[in-house]
Amino acid sequence: MKGLSREQLKEEVLEAGVCPDKVVLVHSSLSSLGYVAGGPETVISALLDAVGPRGTLLFPAFTFHGSMTRFLRGRKSINLREFPSRNGLVTETARLWPGALCSLHPTHRAVGIGARAEKLTGAHHRDESCCGLQSPFALNADMDGQILFIGVNFRSNTSLHVAEEMATPYIFNGERFDIAVTGDDGSKAHVCCKGYCVGVPRNFRRLEALALSEGALRSGQVGKARVLIAEAAALLSLAVDCLKKSPRFFLADAPGTLSSTLHIKDFGGHPQRT
Repeated sequence: MKGLSREQLKEEVLEAGVCPDKVVLVHSSLSSLGYVAGGPETVISALLDAVGPRGTLLFPAFTFHGSMTRFLRGRKSINLREFPSRNGLVTETARLWPGALCSLHPTHRAVGIGARAEKLTGAHHRDESCCGLQSPFALNADMDGQILFIGVNFRSNTSLHVAEEMATPYIFNGERFDIAVTGDDGSKAHVCCKGYCVGVPRNFRRLEALALSEGALRSGQVGKARVLIAEAAALLSLAVDCLKKSPRFFLADAPGTLSSTLHIKDFGGHPQRT
């Protein structure tokens, strides 16, 4: 079986709209591409070829599944080297890539490869939240970067937590964690992190059609995968505008969950129910 080659993948992601020299945050499903000769290493190599030596790849490499708040409760320390990425094989391969830089964050670790990796990942531990203004996910928008979704949709869109932190009253639950973090490179820091509300399911896909119509998002095909490519700054601006007009815009309102019992008139402070 021949499979997708590095050169073919490079050509197809460029045709889909990835721009050379930019930062590109990648959310991916390896299996969605079909058979790739060389597996995740080929995917990353092709993406590096596409952005070129002045570009940068960024990947989520989270340490947890489910709730970051539940994950941190009771923890005083974490050694990130003991936690492989929970975001799929491509992201774990990126974490171990020669020269990759990982942000020093106990839950929302990000991996940068390329020219601006240090600028993207170097200040994450100073932020007081997972997706604050010093996080790689916010800095991607500041640097006029892109977000590439390979075989996944807006359910895998960490950048929308940046918008929530900027514009919604429900995301934080009042808990604060002080965690001694040992990074993937052995560096150490104390990270203070606000807890997210538990039991607030989101429906980030509500933004997809609007983003496509507003030009903040385009769709294409790479291998067998449908891909989406967002301009990070435009998408963040659109998301914040939606949340300012309707603070419940991303809430799934599933019966029996916290989101179905939250009321905007009660949002004088952060919800405390967890």
